[in-house]
Amino acid sequence: MSQSLDFYTRILGFKIEFDRPESKFAYLSFYGSQLMLCEHKPDGEWVTGELVHPFGRGSHLQIHTPSITDMLKILNNYEIPIFKGPYETWYPIKDNMLSGTREFLIQDPDGYLLRFQEDIEDRENIEGFTTSQRILLNSKILEGEADIEVGRVKECNADMLNQITEEVIAEKEQLSIGREFMRKYFKTFKALSK
Repeated sequence: MSQSLDFYTRILGFKIEFDRPESKFAYLSFYGSQLMLCEHKPDGEWVTGELVHPFGRGSHLQIHTPSITDMLKILNNYEIPIFKGPYETWYPIKDNMLSGTREFLIQDPDGYLLRFQEDIEDRENIEGFTTSQRILLNSKILEGEADIEVGRVKECNADMLNQITEEVIAEKEQLSIGREFMRKYFKTFKALSK
């Protein structure tokens, strides 16, 4: 607990809103994000399964920061390794608009992934990608198969766009097959339960 509390407060700059040292508990805040830390008890009421380091595998906590640049400088000073990023991503939102973020991920002392994210203003979806295409393109950007510059696609040739479109079509076909299976399943289930 003391190592995590030091990491979050001294290094990352979280503020202790209140703590209960006798219970090994602290309630922290960081620019509107809140986090509760408590020491793991093997027989505690919150244990849902075996806890093995690194904890939180398969999940991450998103934390807003006014500047990832400032955060990265601090992390560099303390030699905290960056798990992923920094990178810029544009997410589809309403009315043919995209919402941009700059973000990176690190691990806390217990192995939980923390995704620090700085907002960029929204902009029009000038590439004209559908939501499904944008999501697939974002995943390709994160995997290093495509590159972006200030939210505009710098390198997305016709072959990649065709591949993305084919993946969207395949995804829709799978969804359609899945829906048809579920319809048949529920019809059979209804007939059997009468």
